[in-house]
Amino acid sequence: MGAFEKILGLGGAALALYGISAIRKDNKEQAKREAEEERRRKTPFKYPENIPYDRFKEIVLFSIKPMKKKLRNIDLGDGKIYGTVISQSGITEWSFTIDFNDYGKLTGEYWITTENYDSLIPKRIAETVQSKIFEITS
Repeated sequence: MGAFEKILGLGGAALALYGISAIRKDNKEQAKREAEEERRRKTPFKYPENIPYDRFKEIVLFSIKPMKKKLRNIDLGDGKIYGTVISQSGITEWSFTIDFNDYGKLTGEYWITTENYDSLIPKRIAETVQSKIFEITS
C-alpha cells in the first residue's frame, strides 16, 4: 500500500469519526429539545386574569368564524384548542391541536400538532388567536 492509499485510509477514518461525533451531538441536542418540550407541556396551565377561560373561548370562536363550515368540532382545555376538520371531499376528517401553554402561561406563543401539515387551517386559527392575545396583553 502506497503513501497515497494510507492518507486516503486515514482521511476516511477521520471522516467516519467526525460523522459519528456529529450524530451523537445531534442526538444529545434532540434529547434536550424533547426534554424541554416535555417540561413546557407539563407545566400546569392557568388562564391569566385579563384573559380568563370565557374570554379565551370568545377569542377562539371569533377566530374560527371564517372556516366554521370546514370544522367538525372545536374543544378547549388548559390553553389548548382541539379541532377536527372535514376534508374537502367530506369523506374523511383530520385533527389538530394548537397549544398555547407556554410554561403555564398564556403568552400568545403556540405549538401546532396536526395530522395534515399541508393545511393552513390550524395556522390561521392560531395566528388570529395570537393577535387577539397580543392586543389584550400589550
